[in-house]
Amino acid sequence: MKYYRIQIIGKVQGVAFRYYTKLKADELGLMGTTENQIDGSVITFAKGQEEVINEFIKWCRHGSPASIVKEVNCTELSASESQEYKVFSILR
Repeated sequence: MKYYRIQIIGKVQGVAFRYYTKLKADELGLMGTTENQIDGSVITFAKGQEEVINEFIKWCRHGSPASIVKEVNCTELSASESQEYKVFSILR
């Protein structure tokens, strides 16, 4: 299992980005969270198999139909930083 923090920058709030992110994560069987940030970005924590995470990150680079993604920053987190997720959830 791999665990990533993914920051998506661009026009990603007010365009159903988190909703589509959850749909994609559920489709891929990922666990984690996604939430809007004060700076206008979206932060997503995703946990799953490496090849699935890579597909998810690729999806994040274009995002929801109305989004305009300018940048995606990915950080692999260590097992000790990993959270216990049972599902993929949208936070605020």
